[in-house]
Amino acid sequence: MDYLVTMTTQVPDGTADEVVEEIRGREAARSRELADQGHLLRLWRPPLQPGEWRTLGLFTAADEVELEAVLASMPLRIWRSDQVTPLSAHPNDPANSRAGSHSSPNEKESDMSSSSNDAGIGEGELHLENDVIAVSDVDRAKEFYLRLGWRLDEDAAPMDGLRIVQFTPPGSGCSITFGLGLTNAAPGSALAALVVSDIEAAHKDLVGRGIEVVDVWHGPPFPVEARQPGRDPEGASYGSFCSFSDPDGNTWLVQEVTTRLPGRV
Repeated sequence: MDYLVTMTTQVPDGTADEVVEEIRGREAARSRELADQGHLLRLWRPPLQPGEWRTLGLFTAADEVELEAVLASMPLRIWRSDQVTPLSAHPNDPANSRAGSHSSPNEKESDMSSSSNDAGIGEGELHLENDVIAVSDVDRAKEFYLRLGWRLDEDAAPMDGLRIVQFTPPGSGCSITFGLGLTNAAPGSALAALVVSDIEAAHKDLVGRGIEVVDVWHGPPFPVEARQPGRDPEGASYGSFCSFSDPDGNTWLVQEVTTRLPGRV
């Protein structure tokens, strides 16, 4: 469904200019992400009175619950009130009579799925999209993954007892999700792998971000006693590693891959 959202922002008195600019910058970045995801179709700025800060946005979402999650993920929401108007197609809409008429991304997706497979997913393929991890302090974990430089996709609390925070590592096709009401797993129980093309550069980047990271080693990742210090002397693909953990102890194994084994993507 499409929704017209009137977004009215009131910045609290005394808020520092640099704080306002930082949040506005994140708002602009998040708007671009939502546009890429197909949720944000258009933005307009209506005539304003002095002191007003108001925007009209055309959004699309499966339902109002998803729309609320989308709106809640926008940084300016902390100062903003939203008025939502659901929209439905008008039988006399001129676009309906034109070739290539507009339809919302959800409508396009529905049409495509009914006639053909997603062009990016082959028949019989299973693409891992998301991995849920357990944390004990959501805000502490969010700060950690922001410090890693991972993209914040969503931070939404659509109902009491439920909070969804999603991050995507740079260049990754798989995201992670943590929050409240998502999993019964013990915080810190996750073990996952990240792939890089240069293990030493990756290690240096992590150190530069203030992340406590295990020194580069080669040989098998487990058991720990089998690890040999330094990068693989022959530069063997799949042979060099480092690792780090988030504040709860969820562990990220970083592996250097320069040449894929046959059949691997």
